[in-house]
Amino acid sequence: MQFITAPFCSQCGLPLEIDLGEGAICGDCATGQNHFSRIQSVFVYNDTSKDLVLKLKHGDAHYGAPTYAQWMVQAQNDLLDSDSLLVPVPLHWTRLFCRCYNQSQILAKEISALRPNLQYIPDMLQRTRATARQGQLSKDQRYQNLKGSIKVHPRKKTLIKGKRIVLIDDVMTSGATMNVCAKALLKAGATDVNGLTLGRVTRT
Repeated sequence: MQFITAPFCSQCGLPLEIDLGEGAICGDCATGQNHFSRIQSVFVYNDTSKDLVLKLKHGDAHYGAPTYAQWMVQAQNDLLDSDSLLVPVPLHWTRLFCRCYNQSQILAKEISALRPNLQYIPDMLQRTRATARQGQLSKDQRYQNLKGSIKVHPRKKTLIKGKRIVLIDDVMTSGATMNVCAKALLKAGATDVNGLTLGRVTRT
């Protein structure tokens, strides 16, 4: 597997071909349109790592989750400070019903076991409507597909104000999901939203 090491974009974690120095960002992040502050991923989502992720996502292969969580903590330990709230990216209830579990929630729970000082809130975010699968959509189509689909749970809003959030997901592709989640959390009063994912797609 291709584990992600420097140089990479200091905001979205995209691996860079050349070292542009500390704090360098990629072209997409340079547009200034991201709602998240920083995202880091463990490995490049390629033919080798794809099998691990898909088995976790669709094959009930939860046995790997403790190891994956260790990798994620090691990848960005400094994001996981004691004031952070650990929040998984949500699934719509219809997809959760078919799959029986949320792989992002499983990863977040394992991370919380490694870092018990963090407050883990599995239902902080909700998917308010079912959306089309993102796989074959362009970046713009992904944002349009997700628009208005993720909200903060009404009974959890009081926990957010003034807090730093760490979003947990299995794979980052275009950043659309992370951005929509971050926007909802910032609107509810979070001071900062970062992300931590297992895989990172480098071509979209």
